[in-house]
Amino acid sequence: MRPRLKGKTVICTVLFAFLLGAIALIAVIIFMNRVIDERYREDVDTISHITAVSVDREAAARLSREVMGIYRGTGERVSSSERDTPGWTSYQEQYQHVAESEDFKNIRAQLAVIQDSCDVSSVYLFCLDAESMAAIYLVDASEGEDYCPPGCIDQVFFSDYKEFEDPENGFPPYISDTDEYGWLVTAGAPVVDADGEVICYAGVDIPMEIIRARQMRFIFIVSGLLILATIIVAAAGVILMDRQIVRPIKCLSEAAQKYCEEDSNAVHDRFSDLDVRTGDEIEMLADSMKKMEQDLNTYITKMVETRSRLVSTMREAEKMGRIATMDSLTGIRNKTAYDSMVEKIDAEIAEGKDRFGVVMIDLNNLKKINDTCGHEKGDQTIRHLCQLVCATYQHSPVFRIGGDEFVVILSGRDYDNEQRLTEKLNQTLDALARDESSELWERVSAAIGCALYDPKQDTCFEDVFRRADRQMYERKRAMKVGRV
Repeated sequence: MRPRLKGKTVICTVLFAFLLGAIALIAVIIFMNRVIDERYREDVDTISHITAVSVDREAAARLSREVMGIYRGTGERVSSSERDTPGWTSYQEQYQHVAESEDFKNIRAQLAVIQDSCDVSSVYLFCLDAESMAAIYLVDASEGEDYCPPGCIDQVFFSDYKEFEDPENGFPPYISDTDEYGWLVTAGAPVVDADGEVICYAGVDIPMEIIRARQMRFIFIVSGLLILATIIVAAAGVILMDRQIVRPIKCLSEAAQKYCEEDSNAVHDRFSDLDVRTGDEIEMLADSMKKMEQDLNTYITKMVETRSRLVSTMREAEKMGRIATMDSLTGIRNKTAYDSMVEKIDAEIAEGKDRFGVVMIDLNNLKKINDTCGHEKGDQTIRHLCQLVCATYQHSPVFRIGGDEFVVILSGRDYDNEQRLTEKLNQTLDALARDESSELWERVSAAIGCALYDPKQDTCFEDVFRRADRQMYERKRAMKVGRV
């Protein structure tokens, strides 16, 4: 018995419909894989940059110095692949006090907020050691087995290690699969200080299993719709196959393929341009794809706008911060910055800080120069004195707190060499003041007073400042007597 034409038509229609359905499904899978992968890459990159600008940079700098100091000074380094070994325990004991510090706890709390609000698996700070091609953890907001304590060492997986050549650019999103942490998409953004120097990096991880699970859920939905469309196509028959089934599915397939080929960060109209009017599930599918395209376009637009606003806000904040704390005449820090520094030092004194000093510098003869030579020459004298002070105390912040008054808060090597540096500045100023061949406004003269913090007699910054101020006025009186 020969097969009937109707049977052949049904068989051919079903086979043809399933073939088109399979093509559409593959196109959608490819499209969604690319879109979702790109979305999570962008998400992890955006979150890492938000973390980098949100974290307490001063605390991060202190942690970085502490952890990397221990790392570089230790004789034996044990990587995270050797967890639960005696060597790992011994190695980690060197960093125990870091994990108990206030800086560590505060930063970890900040990272935990970002991790929870952004729904990612891990947010952390790390430094790079170019010599050993390794990443050294500073703070990790993760819990449980994925937690990496301070000093934890991981081998980097960056391609060709190009990131070591330009560390200020951070690390673009990449995918890694390790025994310790599994299959992850990761990105890192540099955390920079006020001078633009890289302190460390903010890293963010999202498990690929979560991404793939969401992809599969969407694929199951699309697959169900395509199967339903295929059944309708088979029932419609050969006559309606070309007009009602093949062409619409072909259009959707081509739109999906072209969508995948275009820039995923741009607004698309591939599905919106389709005119599918079949009156059945195929049209519903087309409408769903249009709605999906609109939602994606809305998401992309909002994301671009948000990123633009974030960048603009960051730049404006940095600009306003610099303007608010900068002296317009000399370009150094002003009284506002000085008051802020005093508050910070008082807080540090309460915590036990005892290594700082105050140098008080008062310009002589400014009124005489202004009255005789004009205020413009007086301004040049102020700038000249400022240059001398900054060149002398190169490792300490300098502030202009009045018209002719400057304050240096000694730290680091300037603190250790206070007497030599102050004597050097006095000699320079004395030489300028005695130079009769120079104009009055060029003969820069100033009285200097200095005091170092003494915990036995000082309870706050103001106590040290008053001693330096008294010494400065004693020096000024002695200079006046000398001139008489």
